[in-house]
Amino acid sequence: MLNKIATLLVLAITFIPSSAAVADVKASVIHGIPGAVVDVYVNDGLFLPGFTFGTVTGQVSLQAGNYDIKVYLAGQDPTSSLPILTLAAALSEGQNVSVVAHLNGNGAPALTPFFNDDSTIANERGLPPAAVLSSRLFVRHVALAPTVSVIANGKSLFTLSNGTEAGADIRTHGYAAWLALPGKKRPVFGPVSLKPDAGNLLVVYAVGSIQDGSFTVLTQSIPLSQ
Repeated sequence: MLNKIATLLVLAITFIPSSAAVADVKASVIHGIPGAVVDVYVNDGLFLPGFTFGTVTGQVSLQAGNYDIKVYLAGQDPTSSLPILTLAAALSEGQNVSVVAHLNGNGAPALTPFFNDDSTIANERGLPPAAVLSSRLFVRHVALAPTVSVIANGKSLFTLSNGTEAGADIRTHGYAAWLALPGKKRPVFGPVSLKPDAGNLLVVYAVGSIQDGSFTVLTQSIPLSQ
């Protein structure tokens, strides 16, 4: 789809610090645009060659500072071609961020940063083990798809539209999760099996397009601070 874009999309995003106690930045990139294979350059160096739809990178540690990110169609010469997506990012100390390339509600490519809450889960003392919250779940709607409700083990958790997210601290056990139309519980996608790890943030991304059948979910696991 990216090769159909006729104009340059330039996004300048300044990231806001989430914590001043950590001396570096944790960053990852998620590819949620179907039909596009791209090369990602950071500060003019090739960072992600042949980056394909459905890929979730591991987190990398970066020094705080300014970063120039350019996205080209795979194989294009960056010295003679215009980038398709450009992101100028001023990264601050202590951040944990996932940058998602995805389709917006109109089907156009977008680049959205999400800040990951990797803070320690505070549990009340004296609770039985079965009641202790030990994981965190966030769901992010970044697909060309209608507003949906997120259902887990038969319970409606969140209602999300394109570009939005919601989350909660949860117990660590298995979940059967699916998407339904708002106010309904009948699955329109799923169920899928989710098993969060204790001490981790589990992020679920809805990506792709309902229109062309590429809609799917991706997951990312991020350690919480200890």
